[in-house]
Amino acid sequence: MIHRITCGLVAALIGMAGLPATVAPATAPPPPKSGESLTVRGSRDALRDAWLASDAAVFGTYHGVDSTLGSRYHVLEVADVWMGTPSRGRLVFKAPRGIRLRAGQDGLVLLWDRLAGATDAYLQEMQERHGDGLWAVAGPDSITPYLLPFGAYSYGFDGERLRLRGTSPFPTEIQRSELEQEMLDFESELLPENLYRSAETVLRAKVQAARLQPRREGDVLIELRVAATFDVEEIYKGAGLDTLRLEFASRPRAPRFRADEVVVLFLARGEGGLRLAQGKRAVFHVVEGEVLEAGQPLAAFVKRMRGN
Repeated sequence: MIHRITCGLVAALIGMAGLPATVAPATAPPPPKSGESLTVRGSRDALRDAWLASDAAVFGTYHGVDSTLGSRYHVLEVADVWMGTPSRGRLVFKAPRGIRLRAGQDGLVLLWDRLAGATDAYLQEMQERHGDGLWAVAGPDSITPYLLPFGAYSYGFDGERLRLRGTSPFPTEIQRSELEQEMLDFESELLPENLYRSAETVLRAKVQAARLQPRREGDVLIELRVAATFDVEEIYKGAGLDTLRLEFASRPRAPRFRADEVVVLFLARGEGGLRLAQGKRAVFHVVEGEVLEAGQPLAAFVKRMRGN
C-alpha cells in the first residue's frame, strides 16, 4: 500500500477524469426552480471517456437517497438501458463520490458493476479515504452490485436535452435520442469484429506480472502507473511477438491486470509503441476456454472477430 496519498493524488485523479472531489450530501438538493436552464460541465469527449470506463449506462429519473436502506443507497427509476445488464424499473446504486442529479430530475448515469471498472489508483485512493470501511462504502453487497464511481458520471437532462458546457461560452445542446444513437454507434465500434479491423495487433496472452509504479514530486504522489508484461500465446493479427510490455496510467478507463490471467488484447500503434486501442474495452478475459465479456467459447469468439 502506498503511504498516505495526499491531496496531490486526489487532484491528479480529478484532473484525469474531470471529476469533482466533494462527497454527496445525505439528501439530494432540491429540484431547480421552474424555467431554470440546466447545464452540465463537460464535453462529448469526456462523456465518451466515461462510457469507455463504465460497465452500464442507464437513463431514468433520479429519486435521491433511499431513507429505508440508508444514506449509501441511491435510487433511479430506469426508463431505458443503453449499455450493460440493469433492467428497467427501480435501480439501487452507491455514490460515494457524489452525484450531479437532483431528486426528480431525468438523467444518464454511468455505473460500474461489482467494481469491474475500478482501477488500482481508484481503489487505493478510496482506501485512503475510508480505510476498512471501503467495501461497505463502495463495494457490491446483497442490496446492489452497482456503483457510481464519480459524480461527473451522472448527466442531468433539461427535458429531452443534454446541455454540455465546456470551454466554450455557449453550451452544446444534444437531444436525448441523438445522444443515445451516438453512444450506441460508439459502442458498436467496440465490438470484437470492429476492434479487430481497426487494431494493428490482436493476440492472446498470459499476464506474467503487473507492477504499480508511483510517480512523485517530493512527498506528493502525482500519478500511479502500471507496467504489465505478457507471455504471448497466439497472434491473430499483426507481427510476431513472444513477449509484450504495456505501460499506462491507472486512470478510470484503464484495465487492471492480475498475474496468470489470460486475455485477448486489441492493440494500436502509438508514439511509444503498442498500446491498448480502447483502454479496458480492448481487453477480453479468457477463463476455462470462454471469453467472459463476449459469453462465447474462445474458438467462436475468434471466428466472430475475424468475420468467418
